Amino acid sequence: MNPYANQVIPQRHSVYIPRIHNKYDNDAVCHIFEQLYGLVSRVDNVSVKTPEGTDANFHSTFVYYFPFVKPRDDLFKRLETEKSVRVNPNINTHYMRTKYNQPNTKIRNSEYWLILKNNNIVENTTLSLEQLWEKMDALEEKVAGNEEEVESLKAYRAFHAEIDAKIAKDTTINIHQLARNIELMEERTRQRNAVCEEK
Repeated sequence: MNPYANQVIPQRHSVYIPRIHNKYDNDAVCHIFEQLYGLVSRVDNVSVKTPEGTDANFHSTFVYYFPFVKPRDDLFKRLETEKSVRVNPNINTHYMRTKYNQPNTKIRNSEYWLILKNNNIVENTTLSLEQLWEKMDALEEKVAGNEEEVESLKAYRAFHAEIDAKIAKDTTINIHQLARNIELMEERTRQRNAVCEEK
């Protein structure tokens, strides 16, 4: 008999944090969420550029997590009514005090992450980088002549190269978003082909 048969598996939630200082890595995000809200299953980061095109001192983050049955703070319920929640990342744990210590009391007490509901959920992909490259190769001929799609495909290939260069040392690279972008391009291509066949 399965001892977990009557247990309810919590629904995975996702939130968006528009700005996180680069000093905070995924370990910090996971630690804070797992102290307050639930078990983190995935963290996707998006780099932010300055108006001059250089890397900013912060990035955006999408956190996917399974909420605790009885969390200290029901983040998702709060987001239903408040639309945004401020969280101070300087929580009082040994881990945060030693690895991410903020000696300036004023900053430590006033710093916060603005947390919003993620309205653009990107599901996990099971595709490898090689499979994604093959999908892009297959799309190349189908999008020829459509300048906007050709440019998008070039951007996807550049993103693929960035992932490929970093994946050996950084397992947090957002391969899921690349897979979703390619999937959307395939859908658009199928729709265009269906319209052309009807004519």
